[in-house]
Amino acid sequence: MNKYKNKEELYFSYYLDELKKYDIIDSYTYEEETFKLSEDIKYTHMKYTQLKTKVKKQAITKSLLKPCTYTPDFIILANSPTDGFFNIAANNPIFISTNDLKCYVDVKGMFAGRTNSTQYTFPLKQKWMYQKYNIYTNKVVPEKLFAKTFTPKKVIEEEIFKRDNVKKGIKKGDSKLKFEVKTIEEYLKSIN
Repeated sequence: MNKYKNKEELYFSYYLDELKKYDIIDSYTYEEETFKLSEDIKYTHMKYTQLKTKVKKQAITKSLLKPCTYTPDFIILANSPTDGFFNIAANNPIFISTNDLKCYVDVKGMFAGRTNSTQYTFPLKQKWMYQKYNIYTNKVVPEKLFAKTFTPKKVIEEEIFKRDNVKKGIKKGDSKLKFEVKTIEEYLKSIN
């Protein structure tokens, strides 16, 4: 998987590589910047210990609330706000970027459960990031993004069956993708 934590992040990097190849983005980084959302909250209490001849008084400091940080999966540097991918003024942009054309992305899986960051932690941190830093973090589910826009060539090549399954009517080389696949060239022609 290289440096990526899961297949979704790897496949999204393929998507970004194709955007870069077509000069739609300048560059992207992976888990490079961490934002502090809250400080460590400590409290101090006095501990009294009875010794033989006196009482020992000691201040003890403990952590009440741990600090909270957030690291976006990807930070994308876009080329132009008018290409339909990053234009917040566009009717339906693919990504929302900051004024300096930076786009912050958190990649999520298609079948995320109820007790994970997709449903609970991420939405809170997304709001917190916007409130504290005026940065909108885009939630991306690669499979949905690919179906809406284009599918990277590497994903098309990798998402194929490796052997026949006669019972299911699957032949070696059939696509595992369950949506209409478009290449970046086909997608760019359709939006221009």
